[in-house]
Amino acid sequence: MGDDDPQAEPSRCIPPGGGDPTGPSPGTPPAGFSTPPPPPGIPSVPAPAAGWTPPPPAQYVVPAATWRSLSGLTTALTVLLWLLAASGLLGIAAFANRVSVADDLLNGHFVTFKRASDADNLVNAATVITGLLTLAILVLMIIWTFRAMHNNEALGRRNARFTPGWGIAGWLIPFANFVIPVLILQDLWRGADPSVPRGDVNWRQARGSGLIGWYWAALLLSYARFAGGTTNDNLDRQSRLRDIRTRDSVAIGGMVMTTVAAILAIQVVRRIAARQEQCLRAQQAAWGMAPPTTTW
Repeated sequence: MGDDDPQAEPSRCIPPGGGDPTGPSPGTPPAGFSTPPPPPGIPSVPAPAAGWTPPPPAQYVVPAATWRSLSGLTTALTVLLWLLAASGLLGIAAFANRVSVADDLLNGHFVTFKRASDADNLVNAATVITGLLTLAILVLMIIWTFRAMHNNEALGRRNARFTPGWGIAGWLIPFANFVIPVLILQDLWRGADPSVPRGDVNWRQARGSGLIGWYWAALLLSYARFAGGTTNDNLDRQSRLRDIRTRDSVAIGGMVMTTVAAILAIQVVRRIAARQEQCLRAQQAAWGMAPPTTTW
């Protein structure tokens, strides 16, 4: 048949080198093709097994609060507070003695230089001893409060008014230290209530402590002991003696309150520590399991 014959069979395009013109569709590797191996040094990753599901993403777990016993700190505070109470009694005697000397001088009685000097020296000694004991107690009280606040968290008391850091700052910030520590102590008292279940969000509605209130009032009044001291040198002799007598009389009241505050502070720290231990045991009994991590 000629090329112009309409009945002629259509010509087929034969690819170079032969082959089936109806070969594989685009994107399909030709017969005999295999995936090349990975480059040297790079391991091949096996295909996941059937039914495999990826693990859930890692989550950060907040570590549980650590329980630490207050026994050692409470004992140390008890000893120092008893010493402070004794120094308060010494201060009462020292200031009262100097008031007596000032009264004798004001009334025209003869007073030897040694007696007047001894009165001043005794006041100075009592003041220094009281100041050093107060400083040592403050350091231990800060540590005790910080640890007690962590124990409060270990007992499951969440959403406290103050974080444990305020157990340090609250005692040191001027003027704020007139208010913050007593609020913290009241929260520690409430948090250690054994009748409040663990995790109760209303734990701060528990009853506070009148003992803590009386202790704090006595502590604030004890600062009157700083009224005693050197008077104005520009005053005449009689005015200076009257000023000394007035200042020392106020300081006597401050020393009385120092002794009272020290005795009440002993009760506060011991009872809060005991309540926390009691609350821990109550929670152990309720859980039927081990308590929080304890560090002695």
